[in-house]
Amino acid sequence: MLNVALSFIWPEVMSSSSTLIGDDVVVGGSMAGVRYCFATADGHILVGFVTDDEFAGVCQVLGRPDLPGDPRFDVLSKRFANASELNAIVGACLLRRPTAYWLPRLRAVDAVYAPINRPDDLAADPQIMAIGALMEHDHPAAGRYRQPVHPIRFSDTPAHLHRHAPMLDADHDEILAEFGIRLASDA
Repeated sequence: MLNVALSFIWPEVMSSSSTLIGDDVVVGGSMAGVRYCFATADGHILVGFVTDDEFAGVCQVLGRPDLPGDPRFDVLSKRFANASELNAIVGACLLRRPTAYWLPRLRAVDAVYAPINRPDDLAADPQIMAIGALMEHDHPAAGRYRQPVHPIRFSDTPAHLHRHAPMLDADHDEILAEFGIRLASDA
């Protein structure tokens, strides 16, 4: 899992000083300084932009069409180098309105965005529902519950729930017997 996470985030997060090796390396800005998660008036949202068009679209939605022409942010390398200033501006704009206000507007400009779900909202997320990421079961003692499906899906050998974990101490005697331990009450 660590290898997968490292491979996934490396291109976006690691700067040239972490990737390029040698004394002659010119260190530039990095996406690592760019924040993607922002508070809104009622929650949080992910908003990202790399290309000039993506940046211009987000700025239009934020009511800041001036930002793409600002010399601090007019090209990607400057947006990286001035990420803390840009994060503050974007964050202040997004904080003015609720998440539901921003979502359709960001969609209209084909922005990179997503609502950030609270744990209680996850099961109703359209993508979670579309991919069937959760399943429900009935536990004999706990009742109905929900859990993620197995992350790897094979058509010929699907993973499934074989049995529920036993209740605390329900298999005590069986486990001790496997180790050859007899209870005093069995003597």
